[in-house]
Amino acid sequence: MKRFKYILAATIAILAIASCKKNNPIQDEEWSSVGSVTGTWHMSSWTGLTSADIYVSFNDNGTFDLYQRLYSPVYEHLTGSWTLNEGLLSGTYEDGEPWHADYNVLIRSTGNEMILTATYNADDKATYVRAEIPDEILSGDLSLKSEGNAATVPEFRFL
Repeated sequence: MKRFKYILAATIAILAIASCKKNNPIQDEEWSSVGSVTGTWHMSSWTGLTSADIYVSFNDNGTFDLYQRLYSPVYEHLTGSWTLNEGLLSGTYEDGEPWHADYNVLIRSTGNEMILTATYNADDKATYVRAEIPDEILSGDLSLKSEGNAATVPEFRFL
């Protein structure tokens, strides 16, 4: 009888531990570092700042257009070049300044969602969904205007 109680207690303990497994959406879905980032994306979440709004278009020719609204009520438009090599996304702004990080890329099997994780900090993650950039952003109606010929460089660049 003691042996039966011991086996029963051990079985319950194993089942309790197994049932405590946390659901991880990255493991539950089909994600891969292989895929195309080419296209237009809208950031749906970021661990760094909840009020940020980012649109980025990765073009076939290796250039990008970034529209960021971070610490102001207007969007800032930045351009540059990007590369994707073995799941590592990196880039340089048009003025030669490199991105503040390289990013590990995960793309959902549907191709409609992407997660970028900074290589220097695994907690710095941004999730993107495929979406078109609204016309009012593209037209500049919601964008930062430069004064005269002086180009306005944002204090913080998202990528």
